Amino acid sequence: MKRFLLAISVAVACGTFFGLMYMYTRVTLYSRSTPPQISPTPSTIHTVINPKQFFDITQDNRSFRIAWFTVQNPDTISLIPNFREQNTSRAALETSHCLDLVNGGFYTQEKKPTGLFVTHGETEEVFQPNTLLNGIFSITTQGQVSITSEPPKESLRIALQTGPVLFRNGYPQKLRLIEDEFARRSVVATTVTNAVLFFVLYDRENPYQGPLLSEVPFLLTQWQKQTTQEVRDAINLDGGSASAWYSEGFFLQELTAVGSFFCVLQ
Repeated sequence: MKRFLLAISVAVACGTFFGLMYMYTRVTLYSRSTPPQISPTPSTIHTVINPKQFFDITQDNRSFRIAWFTVQNPDTISLIPNFREQNTSRAALETSHCLDLVNGGFYTQEKKPTGLFVTHGETEEVFQPNTLLNGIFSITTQGQVSITSEPPKESLRIALQTGPVLFRNGYPQKLRLIEDEFARRSVVATTVTNAVLFFVLYDRENPYQGPLLSEVPFLLTQWQKQTTQEVRDAINLDGGSASAWYSEGFFLQELTAVGSFFCVLQ
């Protein structure tokens, strides 16, 4: 009887041991298996490392890059509101079929423009006097481009109140700011030939950083000397984490929502 009980005990022990080993083997193999991979969302946007046109400059031991593109025909520029939609720049590029894309101006916590905003000839917000947002970039229905301190009298196709003004009548402006910080900067400018220039200024070591806002007029002056191109008027757009810039494959994306986009169509 004792031998019988002993044999049963040994059999149970062996069964338990091999059962645990089997479970351990299954768990081990499962935990070492390759986890399922999530395929990225297909995108038609081709990107490159460096912009096609750029100028590098060192200011106070910081190395900045200025990239730009020129729009000869202002009629190809549209202004896309994004205050409520909060679409990404990548989505805006793909859905609007933009050749180039640059962020627009500022917006409030209520997701509204901070001043005059006209798109497709429709006024979404009226002009608001503001010492910092002291300029209006506009394109009339006749294709005339301007940066002014007051809303133009002509019929406007697009208009954006932003600021501060960086160049006026060919002269860099001296900015007196209570607060300033290093951040990526987006700028729109006009020329004497009625062309439009879009700039982005950023830190070469960290593209989300950039120059002080007060340094931008000087940096654009240096850009003029290097490229022999002339700026008539220029104005600051939203910058830092809410800036986005795309041209010929070079893509600087935003970290926070962008209020509006300039879209250059084919």
